[in-house]
Amino acid sequence: MSCTVELELTAYLDGELAPFQAKQVENHLTTCRSCRATEGLLRRTLSQLSHLPSFEPSAAIRRAVLAQIEREPSGLRTQIHRLFRPQLIAPSMGLVAAAALAFIWVKERRQEIAEPGMYELAANLEVAEDYEVLGVSSVDDLEVVQHLHELEVQR
Repeated sequence: MSCTVELELTAYLDGELAPFQAKQVENHLTTCRSCRATEGLLRRTLSQLSHLPSFEPSAAIRRAVLAQIEREPSGLRTQIHRLFRPQLIAPSMGLVAAAALAFIWVKERRQEIAEPGMYELAANLEVAEDYEVLGVSSVDDLEVVQHLHELEVQR
């Protein structure tokens, strides 16, 4: 059967559909032979089930079934819930925070160590600017600029 009504037949027979939906199913059943056959099969099944004797498990059977359920491996959702217990989350978050602080501290220490190199680069940049201002065009000019720079330091 390929009708969309087939998904609603059980709810229709159980009286769980809204009146408007129930009326739509009834109208469909008048025109669809396949759905009528399925509805008839479901009605017969429900009728036969209602004639079966009721079964009430004993307390011992109930305990045995519940014990078996407890021994079964838990589902993914339960396992995830067990992993995210506060007893595990708090220490884990502490470790993450400590690692983050250590990372930041090491990064800052590296920058402090690298800063003298930065100052040297800035001084070289200043010398390069001096070359540009002087209009250096030959190797002799570079020697002059180099010595001028040394003279500036001696003052």
